[in-house]
Formats: sequence, structure tokens, C-alpha cells
Amino acid sequence: MSEAADSPRATEAPGRDAPHGDPRAAAILVAFVMFLSILEATVIATALPDMARDFGVAASELASASLPI
Repeated sequence: MSEAADSPRATEAPGRDAPHGDPRAAAILVAFVMFLSILEATVIATALPDMARDFGVAASELASASLPI
């Protein structure tokens, strides 16, 4: 048998020693997603009274439809 087949690395699952991504990139991605979520909620909350007036309903009736998914 070859030396590579006898080594413990040959029996480990592939990708086990794969390098992990940059933790700063993950933190930036999470912060960006949170920013977009807050921005979306702000835009909807700002536009909700005008939308309610256009539809002829109370703003409280539209509030449940503005929940982010």
C-alpha cells in the first residue's frame, strides 16, 4: 500500500479540513441583510397611511399585511 492510503487524512471525510470563509465577510453579510430588512420595514411603515387612503381602508387594517416574511 502507498503511504497516502495509510495516512489518517485519507480516511477522513472530504472537505473536513477545508478553510472556512472570512468571518468579517460573514459579519458584513449579516449586517447588510439586517439593514435591508430595517429599510424595507421603514419604507412600508412610511407608505402605509397613503396606501390605506388609496384603498379606502383604515391603516390598521393594512398593518397585518405589512409584516415582513
